[in-house]
Amino acid sequence: MKTLSLVAVLSLAACGGSNPLPPAQRTSVAVAQAGDLRVELLTDTRLEVGMTPLYAKVTNAAGAAVADAAITMAPLMRMGDGKQHAAPMIVSPELWDGSLYGCAVVFSMPSSAMD
Repeated sequence: MKTLSLVAVLSLAACGGSNPLPPAQRTSVAVAQAGDLRVELLTDTRLEVGMTPLYAKVTNAAGAAVADAAITMAPLMRMGDGKQHAAPMIVSPELWDGSLYGCAVVFSMPSSAMD
């Protein structure tokens, strides 16, 4: 099993109700390379204060989805004065649809031009 750590330094958004929704268009937030693995961080909402789903798409050098990765997300919010603090995760990362690892994160502060 391959192990990855992904730190999200973001401000994020709200989520919807209990009725199933059609698949949303996901927006890429960040991309990182870890050896022969490519990790892309995605969301299907705007990045703003509140709870939002986040997804990690892990692919190998051939572009195939990696379904046995161990994903760790540690969301971190940085302020312009150098201070920082974690953001709570409501749901730990897990494989949701065979190709995306999903979780829910709550961000308590908006972004600004400085942070």
